[in-house]
Amino acid sequence: AALSSIASFGADRLRRPSDIAIQGDLVCILNNGLSQVECYSWIDGAARWIRSIPYGGGDAHGLAVRGDTICLSVVNEVRSYDTTGSLRATFLGRAIGGITPRGLAFGPDGKLYIGDLHGGRIVSTNAKLQDPQPSTVYSASGDSAMISWETDPGMQDTVLLASIPGAR
Repeated sequence: AALSSIASFGADRLRRPSDIAIQGDLVCILNNGLSQVECYSWIDGAARWIRSIPYGGGDAHGLAVRGDTICLSVVNEVRSYDTTGSLRATFLGRAIGGITPRGLAFGPDGKLYIGDLHGGRIVSTNAKLQDPQPSTVYSASGDSAMISWETDPGMQDTVLLASIPGAR
C-alpha cells in the first residue's frame, strides 16, 4: 500500500515540525521552526487550526497532552501549559540532579514520564511538575550559609524508573 496524506495541517504554519500529540479531536504539533505548539481540531478527517502556543525559543523535543494540559520538553526543562497557552509550571528535575528531557508521555496513572537523554533514565513525576525549592540558612556570624532543597509533598511522585549503568 502506498502512503497517502489524510489531512493537511497548515503547511503555511509548520516550520520544522518535530513531534505530535493527539487526544480525542485535539492535535498538537511541535513547531520548532517558529518556537510554538500548533493546536488543531480534527473533525471528520479535516484539520482546523485553533491556536499557537509560543514557548520562547530553544529546541523542543517532546510533546504530551492529557486533559487540558500540554507538556513540552525544551532544552533542560519540561514546561506545562493549559490549552489556552498559559504557562502552568516548569520542571528542572533539581531533586534528581537535573534532566535533559526528550520524549514525554502521560501514563494511564496520570503521571508524566520523561526520557532523560544524558541521565540515561526514565523519570516519572506528577502532572503538576513540582520541583523542590531551594532554601538558604545563614550562620549567625554571616560568614557561611547552608543551601538545602526542600521537598514539597507532591515531589514524592518523582521517581527514577530506569537507569543505564555508566550513563552519567
